[in-house]
This record gives sequence, structure tokens and C-alpha cells, in this order.
Amino acid sequence: RTGPPLPPLASLVQDADTELRALGPADVMVLGMGADGHTASLFPAAPRLAAALDPRSPQACVGMALDPPPAAAPHARLTQTLAQILRSRHLILPVTGDDKLATLQQALREPTDRLPVSHLLHQQHTPLALWLTA
Repeated sequence: RTGPPLPPLASLVQDADTELRALGPADVMVLGMGADGHTASLFPAAPRLAAALDPRSPQACVGMALDPPPAAAPHARLTQTLAQILRSRHLILPVTGDDKLATLQQALREPTDRLPVSHLLHQQHTPLALWLTA
């Protein structure tokens, strides 16, 4: 990365939280899912994951600093909270590939923080469309 240093993560989170609240709920949110069961940047075993998955959270956004960070993307992240995601009017979750289909099958069994995407699959608040492709 070149250019001036980024502001501290806490400052970025506060700014993003304020902006997301001002925008209001999304009409449609298209999410992804990793083979590890993460969605957005809600990663299994991430610090602050439990707070980010709280469906009653007033926060729209949280910072996620993974330890250890992934080699391909070794930086802190901003993510919408599960509560903010569920404020959307419609959710779409495309799932492609055998590894992700296997993860999806596990996540459909029960909600668990080991597979954060499972919290989307087991909620009753926001319509969720699954797009499955081989």
C-alpha cells in the first residue's frame, strides 16, 4: 500500500458505523461465504465475533483484526454486524463449489459460531435466497 497511513481501526469503525446508520437498511444484500463458514468478515474464532453476531447489537459495523492474519490479506477489516445485515430487506447467499456446499450442509444443521454463516441460515427475520451452483 502506498499513500498516507490509514486512520486507526477504531476511527474507521466509528465513521463506517455512522454512515451505515444514516443510509438505513439495504434493499438487497448479496453476501459471500468462505469454505471456513465465514460471511462478510465474520470469521470463525475472530476476536469480538460473539459481539458481532449478536442479533440485538445496536452497532452497524465492527472492526475485525484476525490473529493470525490470512497470508493473502493480512490486514484488519471492517464488517457489518449480523444485526445490521439482518436489517436488510432481502439477503442473497450464492454458494459455489463442492467445498462450500459441504460447509453449507454443516451450517444448515444448527447455528454455531464455528460457522458464522449459520446464523444467517437459522434466523427468521430477513428473507434469504440461496443460489447454489456446482
